[in-house]
Amino acid sequence: MARVILLTGGNLGDVRATLAGARLKLAERVGAETAASSLWESPPWGFEAPEQFLNQVLIFETALEPEHVLDICQQIEREAGRIRPRAADGIATGTGTGTGCQAGAGCNKTAGADHEAMGRQYGSRTLDIDILFYDDRVIDTPRLTVPHPLMQQRGFVLRPLCEVLPGFMHPVLHKSVRQLLDELSE
Repeated sequence: MARVILLTGGNLGDVRATLAGARLKLAERVGAETAASSLWESPPWGFEAPEQFLNQVLIFETALEPEHVLDICQQIEREAGRIRPRAADGIATGTGTGTGCQAGAGCNKTAGADHEAMGRQYGSRTLDIDILFYDDRVIDTPRLTVPHPLMQQRGFVLRPLCEVLPGFMHPVLHKSVRQLLDELSE
C-alpha cells in the first residue's frame, strides 16, 4: 500500500458540498482515508477572481498506481463539472489536473502536450484535485509530475499540508513541509 497525498480545491458553485462529495468519491475509488486537513480559504493564485478558494489536503492509503489515481482524480473533476480548456484552441478537454496549473495533477502534465510550450493557465474552477505526493516517490512522466512542482510557492497548499504532515520530507527539496511553509514569502 502507498500513501497518496492530495489537495482538493475550488471556488465556483457550492464549494463545500463539492469538496465533500469529492472526498467521498476519492475514499470509494482510491482507498482508505487516513487524514484530512481543515478547509482553508485563500484568494486566487496567479489570477484575479471575486470568489475565494477553499482547499483541503486529504491522505489515502492506496493499492493503485499513481497514474490510475490521476485518472480517478480527473474523472471526479469532470463529474463535478470541471471544464479544462485545451492549450491550443481553448476547447474543453478532460485531460490533466492541477490546482492553478492546467497542465495536470501533480503539476501535473496534460497527456501529449509540451508542458513548457503550453504555459500556465489559471482560472476559477468547480473542483481541482492535485497529487502532491505519492509516498516519497519522484515521478516525471508525460502525464504526471510528483511531487507537485509549485507547491513550495503556494501557501494554499502548504498551510493545510502542514496541518496534517508538518514533518513530511519533500523528496526533491529535502525539507520538511514545516520548513517550506516557514520559508514561504507571499
